[in-house]
Amino acid sequence: MEIGILEYQNFHSEYTNSLKQICEDHNVNIFNDIQKAKETMGSLDLLFVNTIRPLPWDMLNWITFKPKCKTILTIHEVNTDFKTMKQIIKKFDAISVPLQQMKDYIIEKKLYHKQIYTFPFMLHEKVYPNKNKMIVVPGKIEKFRRNYDTLWNKMNKSDYWCFLGQPIGNYGQVVLKLCEKMRELGYSIKTFDDFVPNDIYDDILKNCKSIVSPLRTPTKGYNKIFNEYYGKTKACGAMFESVKYGKKFVNNLDLKLDYKNFLLKDWKKYLEKEVLEEIKWSKKGY
Repeated sequence: MEIGILEYQNFHSEYTNSLKQICEDHNVNIFNDIQKAKETMGSLDLLFVNTIRPLPWDMLNWITFKPKCKTILTIHEVNTDFKTMKQIIKKFDAISVPLQQMKDYIIEKKLYHKQIYTFPFMLHEKVYPNKNKMIVVPGKIEKFRRNYDTLWNKMNKSDYWCFLGQPIGNYGQVVLKLCEKMRELGYSIKTFDDFVPNDIYDDILKNCKSIVSPLRTPTKGYNKIFNEYYGKTKACGAMFESVKYGKKFVNNLDLKLDYKNFLLKDWKKYLEKEVLEEIKWSKKGY
């Protein structure tokens, strides 16, 4: 099979890498230019389009889109994407989402009647040892993503916490000041005043005990208009980091995520059985 993966926005490089791994038994073409992907489509069996932002100047690229092979569009935010890009979504043969819960939501709301696939944004290949007892809250400290106020009563002085992210705006500074007060009371909390370098970020997550995400829901989608719900209509970075590093994922919304369900070998089988086999049959005219 000739498979293309288009990611021209550079927002989801991790997802591109995951798809590339899943498809590695085939000829894989990676595109970062829309026009190049369109020109090459005739020689492809399948094209994944990873990102179309729900913004007018981005969607203009796809209004005249005429597929020349099977196409799958990744949906990142269900409510936002279906309310802003409905006509564009219709042009694709199928859609994909990173979580089964998102697929269930789309089916329940009857938003889409073609094939819906699930492809994870992150794959699990290795369990990193818990070298310390650190509990990590990863990601920028910003108000619209996470509610840190839900954490204070869950902490005790025997824990070692790390807020692994840059503080954003007034809310971020307020959280840092509260952390300082907690430290004065004898709690162990590590914070950062600025951007966390990738090597430090990676090392902390490799060696931590668990990943905690106090998700704020509903939250706003990319265009800041429509409500999205973590675990139902969109995913969050902490979920994928728990998969990548093989860590327990703890959240305040009762979202279940087991990194053992994201093994590369299983998703390769899924591609062959659920996606490529269907394409082979459709080419025969069935």
